[in-house]
Amino acid sequence: MIAGALRADSPTSHTDVRLNGDWIVESTETHGGKTNDFNGSRFRIDGNSFEWTIGRRVLNRTLIVDRTKHPNCFDQLIAGPAEQKMTILGIYQFKNETLRVCFTNSSGERPRNFETAPDHPELTLVLKRAVVAASLTPTQDGG
Repeated sequence: MIAGALRADSPTSHTDVRLNGDWIVESTETHGGKTNDFNGSRFRIDGNSFEWTIGRRVLNRTLIVDRTKHPNCFDQLIAGPAEQKMTILGIYQFKNETLRVCFTNSSGERPRNFETAPDHPELTLVLKRAVVAASLTPTQDGG
């Protein structure tokens, strides 16, 4: 390893390998109450690549994490023309196969906890790691 280089699983790297994979939103809370608006939507995380599929809409973003903060922090970087570039600030908590995230895209401030309130725009999602079913089709390798 090159001196000074960061390992991908290091708390000071900009990725968190524990997040890699496919996730399904199981519960959604905003403005102090539960909603079904994003339930069933999917996250796909691969290093800094973040894709959120909501129905037929696919949002592609760059994900930068900071595991040195408590709770762990992330920035979602949205690319586009200068007037459409945006950074969404959030926090996350990873436990076993459950991921909890909270973010806001209107106040410009990072949430401090996972609670939502009627007068605040935070969105908290609880996600479960998607289980990929093994292929039931036998391989045809000639042998």
